[in-house]
Amino acid sequence: EGKELLKELVQDADVLVENFRPGVMDRLGLGYEVLSAINPKLIYASISGYGTYGPYRDRPGYDVIAQGVSGLMYLTGQPDAPPTRVGSSIGDTVAGTNIVVAILAALYAREHTGEGQMVETSLVDGLISLSLQDYIRYFVGGEVPCRMGNIYKSWAPYGTYKAMDGYYNLGVGTDAHFRLFAEAIGHGYMADDPRFATHADRVTNRAEMDAVINQWAADKTVAQICYIMVQAGVPAAPVNSIVEVSQDPHIAGAREMFPILQQPGIGDMQVTNIPVRFSSSGLVAPSSASALGGDNEEIL
Repeated sequence: EGKELLKELVQDADVLVENFRPGVMDRLGLGYEVLSAINPKLIYASISGYGTYGPYRDRPGYDVIAQGVSGLMYLTGQPDAPPTRVGSSIGDTVAGTNIVVAILAALYAREHTGEGQMVETSLVDGLISLSLQDYIRYFVGGEVPCRMGNIYKSWAPYGTYKAMDGYYNLGVGTDAHFRLFAEAIGHGYMADDPRFATHADRVTNRAEMDAVINQWAADKTVAQICYIMVQAGVPAAPVNSIVEVSQDPHIAGAREMFPILQQPGIGDMQVTNIPVRFSSSGLVAPSSASALGGDNEEIL
């Protein structure tokens, strides 16, 4: 009965999204061929661990599996430490974002062709796409990227540094930024020192340069360092905890990334907002979640 109800809903649906292993919807009699025959305009979207075809298609997949298979985990962590999982379930999130992009593109194509299509993505493919720079280095230059912790191979100073009370990040992306940085820490001579004059020089002599930076920062707080850098026009920011992010005046305040909504059965509940804004409709606030089956009557 449920399958027949779904087929009725599909007659007027724009998009169907499924997250089963490949083949499950076919076994249920609800595969793309069946549903597109009912509604040729349907956009049928599939997310799986490895994708709908290939030798691994039938394998189960979770975020940690995808992080390992994609090479992302191999690249993450300190040089002398084991591979490290990225802190959040990035594979799941990226796959969801990618399928939205695919659905929107398919809807746009349908405006011109009048026909729907199947779109699919996988957790593994999404994470590989995030590591494109590392794959380019390998394919073009034969370099096998490895774990480098928080530093960046081609730029310096660029990465995580220690302050008196925590950690902060520097992103000195140009020689002009380095001059501003050197002046801000009271070592303006460094910008003209041949050991530090260019990105290549600073990377070669990273240890000497970092020693100067760490000595300067040793008696300063993260807040003091970031204030000095921001005033000097140098890209810098604290390494925030979740608590600090949730109380940040820009993120939580002005950008409204953590609104409080009324959740039936729970009451006030703070959630994360969507990360995009629209000029005509502004910030589209999230709505409370329905109880399990709470929309059945309205939909069916």
